Amino acid sequence: HLPSFVDVKIEPGRNPFLLPARPLFAPDESWTAFRDGDIRWFRLQPPPFAEPIWEVRMEMDPVSVTVYCGPDLVLQRGDRPRLLNPLHYPLDQILLMHCLAPEGGLLLHAAGLVVNGGGYLFAGKSGAGKSTISRLLGEQDGVRLLNDDRLVLRPSGGDFRMYGTPWPGELGIAHNGSSPLAGVFFLRQSRENRLVRLTPAEAMERLLPVTSIPWYDPPIVDLLLPAIERLVHSVPAFDFHFMRDPAAAGFLLRSLPPS
Repeated sequence: HLPSFVDVKIEPGRNPFLLPARPLFAPDESWTAFRDGDIRWFRLQPPPFAEPIWEVRMEMDPVSVTVYCGPDLVLQRGDRPRLLNPLHYPLDQILLMHCLAPEGGLLLHAAGLVVNGGGYLFAGKSGAGKSTISRLLGEQDGVRLLNDDRLVLRPSGGDFRMYGTPWPGELGIAHNGSSPLAGVFFLRQSRENRLVRLTPAEAMERLLPVTSIPWYDPPIVDLLLPAIERLVHSVPAFDFHFMRDPAAAGFLLRSLPPS
């Protein structure tokens, strides 16, 4: 199980360890991932920087993180250095993705709301309508919004639980709350409001592109794919074709699967 806290140490100065020569992943010439046995390394060094902004050593069992801060994160104030906070994008999301993996937890591009104690997830890439549907539903009585852009799912007994995250979308909705997951909806902007029930295979196909999965790290992938398979077999999933007007919210609330 994910511990109630993760030990993160912030160290000024250079990383004293030698990193593996070959990276696992270098997505955009900025941050890079490495693996050395059970230890993961991450480095942020965009092309203009002569030295890494940070290098991170992450042990997975138990989860423990050390962040080595390069000179661009160290401000000298008198005799004492002052560190700028490195725990923001992309490091915060990289670490959460890896911390969640041992228990099958998932980080998704999705909005989430709670109705009558049940959590409902609305997934989609940028522009799919997460903020639109969050705004429309947020105007309805009895609806509590957790987040309009990023959610965490974690196994809870034989079910899943949905959590808000600190990363809001354009509406700025980011609440520290949770609810049992009762339904998954994939957003499709349309000229009508309707739901189409998905098979588990169809739901998995749609979930993979909106889930943060470190495909460069096969041992982590092997933990996450079975979790997604359990999810699509245990929670009803739908394509939600919706119009961008208040009628969509009323239609959806009348059609939600029971929590």
